[in-house]
Amino acid sequence: MDGIYFLGFDIIAPTNEIALVARTLDEWHKCLGHISTKVIKTMAREKLVDDFEIKGDGKAKTCEACAINKGHSVPHKDRSTERINKPGSSLHLDTSGPQPTPSLNGSNYFVLCKDEASAFRKVVFVESKSEIPLEVKKIVNQVSLETRNQV
Repeated sequence: MDGIYFLGFDIIAPTNEIALVARTLDEWHKCLGHISTKVIKTMAREKLVDDFEIKGDGKAKTCEACAINKGHSVPHKDRSTERINKPGSSLHLDTSGPQPTPSLNGSNYFVLCKDEASAFRKVVFVESKSEIPLEVKKIVNQVSLETRNQV
């Protein structure tokens, strides 16, 4: 049959053989997906897993990955200005580039515009940095025309 491949597999019957490995608390912490060392100690103490053994002194070092992930960012301050509710009245613009790989049309930069009231976004791609001011003017004029509100 064309286009159909047959793969031959040998079925291996399960056995009762097991591999037991004693690991340090730090090793178990990493192997078990960074769960709490307290939980790992409980598993060993209460024999929740057959032949589960912690070797060494049973003390864990500080896990750098866990410490980084437990860090929290500082919350943003409350707005000092009133939110704009009229579409087209307040635009937020950002530019990015040069991109490591040009787009299919050869653009190396882009301009992102977001309307504060409606959250509408528009992206314009440009080949060079010198084109950005003209594109910003075009975006502002287009938004003013479409919303009939002064930016």
